[in-house]
Amino acid sequence: MINRFLFLLHLSATLASVLSTAFQGSDDVPLPSKLKQVSCTLIKVQIEYGPTKEHPKGYDEESWICELSEKDASIFNVVYVEIDESPVITTAISTATSGNSVLTISKGAIIVVDGETRLYSDPHARAQVHNISKVKAHRAKVGPPTKGVLKTLMIRMTDRNGVAPNSTVEQLENDVFDDAVCLKTHMEACSYDQLKIQPFQGVTKTGKVISHGVVDLQADFDINEDSRNAMRNGSHRLCKEHFDDCKEFDLVMFCVPPGQNFLAFANVNSKNSWYNDKWCGYSSAQMHEVGHNLGLAHSGGTIVGGKKYADTTGVMGFSSRKDDTRKCFNPAKSYQLGWYSDKVKTLNPLETGTQQFTLNGVSDYQTNENALIVLRLNQISLEQDYYITFNRADGINEDTSQDERNKDEVIIVQRDGPPENYGQSWKVGALKLGQTNEIEKFDGNYNITIKFKGILNDKDATVQIFDSNDPPTIPPRICKTFTIEVNTDGYPQDNSWVIMDTEDIGEYIDSFVTYTEKDKRYNHTVCLPLGEDSKKYKFTIYDKYGDGMCCGQGRGSYKAYDPDGNVIFSEAEPRNFRIAHHFIDVPALPSSPSSTPTTTANPTSRPKTSTPTISLPSPCEDSTRPFLVNEKARKCDWVSKATTKKRCAKGNGAVATNCPKTCGTCGNCVDAVKRFYLPNGNLKSCLWVKAKNTIKRCNKIGDNFTCRATCGHC
Repeated sequence: MINRFLFLLHLSATLASVLSTAFQGSDDVPLPSKLKQVSCTLIKVQIEYGPTKEHPKGYDEESWICELSEKDASIFNVVYVEIDESPVITTAISTATSGNSVLTISKGAIIVVDGETRLYSDPHARAQVHNISKVKAHRAKVGPPTKGVLKTLMIRMTDRNGVAPNSTVEQLENDVFDDAVCLKTHMEACSYDQLKIQPFQGVTKTGKVISHGVVDLQADFDINEDSRNAMRNGSHRLCKEHFDDCKEFDLVMFCVPPGQNFLAFANVNSKNSWYNDKWCGYSSAQMHEVGHNLGLAHSGGTIVGGKKYADTTGVMGFSSRKDDTRKCFNPAKSYQLGWYSDKVKTLNPLETGTQQFTLNGVSDYQTNENALIVLRLNQISLEQDYYITFNRADGINEDTSQDERNKDEVIIVQRDGPPENYGQSWKVGALKLGQTNEIEKFDGNYNITIKFKGILNDKDATVQIFDSNDPPTIPPRICKTFTIEVNTDGYPQDNSWVIMDTEDIGEYIDSFVTYTEKDKRYNHTVCLPLGEDSKKYKFTIYDKYGDGMCCGQGRGSYKAYDPDGNVIFSEAEPRNFRIAHHFIDVPALPSSPSSTPTTTANPTSRPKTSTPTISLPSPCEDSTRPFLVNEKARKCDWVSKATTKKRCAKGNGAVATNCPKTCGTCGNCVDAVKRFYLPNGNLKSCLWVKAKNTIKRCNKIGDNFTCRATCGHC
């Protein structure tokens, strides 16, 4: 929408230099002395660049441009105009919505200087932004819809000197529309056919014949000499000349010949996207840029010091330099797209108390009627909600996370702005089974904790949400002690393991994830709870690189012993595995308390060796730290002085977890549930110890018995 008083002035650099001027533009561009009101539609552009010396992992650029009306675009022969951003313009557009906001400057001009068209303003001009849509800008859905059918055209552009993309029309037809993994097939797979990419076929309204969604056209720009904006406007002139401004297409993709430094870019809430040569055929780049067309912002790493592209759990992070990438969107983007609306839930944990949910990854959508794809934690006072999902690396999402981290983990994302709005998201947590993440001052109130509590059948992940100051009570349990022995190879950081129940929710029991020393033997004692019936536990060991623990990597191994020292399973120099599973059988609870099983393993049944060993002992001692009981600091000697049984039972048995020796619960390999005081006087919990910097925080406690499960002292 262009104001009827729009003032457009087309000047060459020479003519501009001799005009009498009242002031200079910000780039010392002479402006006419009589300026009038100027308006244009604002478009946000997201540009992705490849690695450089300063940015070895690549970088992005976000900018605003002006889109002119058809009438005014015909005057300049361009539709996109760069904005010379003065402070007043920068402030005005900070609240704009791409494609839905009009910028109006009280005194300005659009000037062509040395072939570049820019919008300039008087330094003292007023700048205002208003919305085309009658609804609020942040609630408006502009641009292509996220559901339905999108008629799509890719234009393979040759520049005026004959420089063309390396891919042929036939190759592009395959890479965009026909390949097993491409824009069409993968967008439809991730949306479960709710969004269909339809290659345009047939005769256009202008009489152009297109056989399968790709057309070859020659443009009027020089790819090696002209600017990116000149190339962008040249693309539009092709649309205008051959297809009546491409009005009959929902998506228009421009395949650009090699010669410029960008990888790909797109107009937000618009139909247009551009790809540099070989990036025309990369499916993750296609998904990423069309994601911008659909109104999605970038997915970044941690908020503090994080990069806007660093969350690679979904396609709105860094794109992959390969033809086929099976990856969908992170939980914030999935919520915004609305494809899994029957499997999302919104809650305010400050109002609900402890809650437990089952989460599935996008590849398992609708396989479990009780599972969610996205759990949204709504901050009422702050427009920065949290979104949680299980990032299962399988099927349509098997290539999630380029650096192998965060596969099959619970992902926590914080997003700027309302869920319908274009908004940057930040990955703030990634939980392995058994780990927790604490959100401080949720909605300006108290801390809440998210725990990855269990997983069943490799796909049904259970998370628990609770007040950090009021964690769920863990009841005392009788258990049997087993030993896991791991001999590291030359790459100890590649290996980790976890033990979980095979029943109910697949509850987490124990794990070890921080091997650091090469060619060392680690002995871990684990206490597996007994039930009324015999139980089976699953031991899963991971090799991050997938080459195993043998040969070229050294001679690693692992095995498990029962309480009598008998070998349950053993793998010497295992090769070429990424994940391996074994099972441990545990008998039922004894019928009489006098037959309570011993938890002491017999080390004499194990072969002796000269290999250096790191042993993790499991003495039974009370915590030495004062802990809170009814808001009073107590110690375990208080528990033992009188009515011990009654005091052990306080907090539904929570006191017994702080004082296992006094309360006779040594067979339970659990952390102290009650909050305790560190030697420096700070009040903390074992959840705090487990949340991050675990080894460092374990050392701060001052004993090995308060958080013995987390700190590896069972």
